[in-house]
Amino acid sequence: MKVRFFQLFIILPLLFMGFGYSLMSCADNQGDPTALLGLVTDNYPAQSNSYYYDSVYPPYWLNWTTDGSPPIECGASYLTGGVKCSGRYCDNVNLLCRGSGYSQTSSWWTDYFSEEGTNWRVCDNNAFVTGIRCTGSYCDNMSLRCSQLNNGGTRRDCYWTGYLSEEDGGTFVTPESMFVAGARCSGRYCDNMQFYLCRADGNSTPADFNALARQFAPRLRFDQLFGTDSGQQSKCFPSDPQVYYTQRALGVDPIALCNKDYSTIANNRVPVFYIAKQCGTNTVIIRYWYFYAWQSTCFTSFGSHAADWESLAVMIVDGQLKRVAFYQHGGWYSRNAGSFETVGGTHPVAYVGKNAHGSYHDSGGSGGCLYFEDFRNPGSNDYHMDTWNNLAVIERGSSSPSWMNCSGDGCFDGIGHPIDQTGEVCGFGGCNKDGCSKSQVGGNVPFITAP
Repeated sequence: MKVRFFQLFIILPLLFMGFGYSLMSCADNQGDPTALLGLVTDNYPAQSNSYYYDSVYPPYWLNWTTDGSPPIECGASYLTGGVKCSGRYCDNVNLLCRGSGYSQTSSWWTDYFSEEGTNWRVCDNNAFVTGIRCTGSYCDNMSLRCSQLNNGGTRRDCYWTGYLSEEDGGTFVTPESMFVAGARCSGRYCDNMQFYLCRADGNSTPADFNALARQFAPRLRFDQLFGTDSGQQSKCFPSDPQVYYTQRALGVDPIALCNKDYSTIANNRVPVFYIAKQCGTNTVIIRYWYFYAWQSTCFTSFGSHAADWESLAVMIVDGQLKRVAFYQHGGWYSRNAGSFETVGGTHPVAYVGKNAHGSYHDSGGSGGCLYFEDFRNPGSNDYHMDTWNNLAVIERGSSSPSWMNCSGDGCFDGIGHPIDQTGEVCGFGGCNKDGCSKSQVGGNVPFITAP
């Protein structure tokens, strides 16, 4: 009995201490929360990968700030790993603080910036963002708290994200091991924000892009009457851009280069290309490109042109297919895993428009010129292209074919080179233009964010 009484005497105060911690509100979680033994506010999802040191330094959202409110700052063991905004002009701002494995050694505030003039700030001296403050109507003028780390001045693999604003939920979480090191804004009252993301560590385990590109390459499905009907001009299957590039230099008419022979597709004689990049430690973006010699009219004489590059992008997280961006002319939309067809669980299926060659996650189309009305009904013919059977990386260099080393719009009759069209592989938004009507990620949220 004495032993049990003594144990109870020790345990009861500890229980009351734990109860006291459990009553703390999220609003009190302003500093370094390590002592709170795992408190994570705003129901941020637990991560299976411990690279962020989440088990030691639990991630947490700060209080909201806006014009007239105090600045918000992450604790000494944290960097900014996410941003939220709300309000009419994205004027209420919050930061997600995540452990990097390093500690802040010195900190300072940048001067204020807005959409007028120089609309961006990146922390000097390889520092990272650890706080934010603002002044003016609707938080129009912003200033960043920058902090150097005890990491030997490492800041690498940086890129600018797509835009974030309140219209599409206003929440962005960085890829694993990437942290905010700068920001820029556009729109009235600095409404649209982009973030400069970098890694703070020196370790690197590069992804096997070639293996991943083959594992997650798409199957393209074509309309059952591909090559005929709907407009008066030729309907083309994908073809080899090197043949087109060489023959056009000799003056061959582009319509004459239209590939109408499905056997070249079925026998894997037509190449497909990809550009890949690792975004943090566990996320890879691969953008696939396929070429058509001619885009036909969708109605009478409307919409035709020589040379047509089309594409699709995949997001792979921890070796799993998480999201796909389906591209059409001037636009795209994103679908999360489970909302599109796959082959073998890894190869997304894209239905190709017969006229404009855009990629869609579904079949259909009435044959009109509207955005989602291009014919894409495979039917019993089941014309398809398994792109992983003839796949090559796009890169410029002495061993690359001549079309890859070309640059500018002159390479393909005014149509942009795929390298130039791709731009920053990791830094595009969830959708664009009319494609947004079918997108599960908004145009005002980066494509790479927590699904």
